[in-house]
Amino acid sequence: MQAEIATRLETVLDKLEKCGLVTLEITVPATGWVKILDDTTGYPYQIDIQNENIDDTMFPQLIALPEYYEIVKKAQIYSKGETIDGALRVRAKSIPDSEIKAQLTLQGVTLTISGGGKVISSGDVEAGDGLAWSADGKLAVKIGSGLKFNEDRAVAADTQTVITDDDMLDEDATEQDLKNILLSESN
Repeated sequence: MQAEIATRLETVLDKLEKCGLVTLEITVPATGWVKILDDTTGYPYQIDIQNENIDDTMFPQLIALPEYYEIVKKAQIYSKGETIDGALRVRAKSIPDSEIKAQLTLQGVTLTISGGGKVISSGDVEAGDGLAWSADGKLAVKIGSGLKFNEDRAVAADTQTVITDDDMLDEDATEQDLKNILLSESN
C-alpha cells in the first residue's frame, strides 16, 4: 500500500513538474550555420537559435510553414531539433538557401502557476485528484495520511504513521498459509 501511494504521488508530482506544451513561431536563419567536422548524426550543419525559455529537458518538434517546405526539403533539415539550455539546435545536411519560418512545439515546459515563469498553452494537469487551486491562485497538492512535507519542501512518507504493527507480517501465520496452499495444490 505504501509503495502504491508513493508511486501515485510521484506520478502526480512528475506531471506537475514537467507537463507543459508550448508552440512558438520561429525563424531559422540562412546565415550563422556551422559545419561540425566530427559529426556522427548525418546532419553535419547546425545552428543554435537562442531563446531563454528553452532548456535541455524539453522535447522539440519543428515544422516549417508550408511556403518553406521546398527550402527545408533541399537543405534536408532534421525536424526534431535538439534543445540545449537557452537555445534550439537545428541540424541539416546542407545550409538552407534562405530563412525558414517554422512552428516549434516544445513538450516538457516547466509548469509555473503564478509568479512568472514560462507560458503554457496547454498541459495535462488539472485541479482534482489531489490537486486544488489555493486562495492565492497557486496549484496546491493535497496530501493524505502517512505523507508529509520534509525540510526540502518535498513530499515524503511519514514512516512513523505509514507502517504500523498491523502492517507487519506474522511469520507463523504466513508459514501456515503457505503450507495450506501447497498442500491443497498437491491434492
